[in-house]
Amino acid sequence: MIDTTPRSIVDADGMMEDIGGMSRRLTLTLGAIERFEEHHAPLGIFGLYDQLRGAGPSPQWRQVRDFLTLVLVGGGMSDRAADDLMRAQGPDQFMRLYQVAYRVIGAAFHPVVLRQPQKKSADGSPTVRAERATRLHRGRMADATVPAR
Repeated sequence: MIDTTPRSIVDADGMMEDIGGMSRRLTLTLGAIERFEEHHAPLGIFGLYDQLRGAGPSPQWRQVRDFLTLVLVGGGMSDRAADDLMRAQGPDQFMRLYQVAYRVIGAAFHPVVLRQPQKKSADGSPTVRAERATRLHRGRMADATVPAR
């Protein structure tokens, strides 16, 4: 039996992203990973991450859609509402949602970026690294986009 306990890998709050015109909480749980891997075997979470970052063939849209549906559920949305929301996304949203999936897994695999204290330069302004960490925490890190092929 699959453990569906909502244990977040990123943190208790997850991260926020705009999906369907609204800011949505996305939380990657262990149960979500297990459900994804069971449904899309032999592709697992590490394989999806590799594909999203350009190491291997691109993932299929249904894999990205199913992954994001599961992290929406982890963020508190009902299964049905998350499924309906993701199925309503048109092809014009595919690349952006592909990048959202990349950021969610990246934040889960590298959570230290979310918890780093803000660093200040000599003049008191945030450093470039601190700015990037802040954008990542808000789910908008420009540096965390999918690499060009």
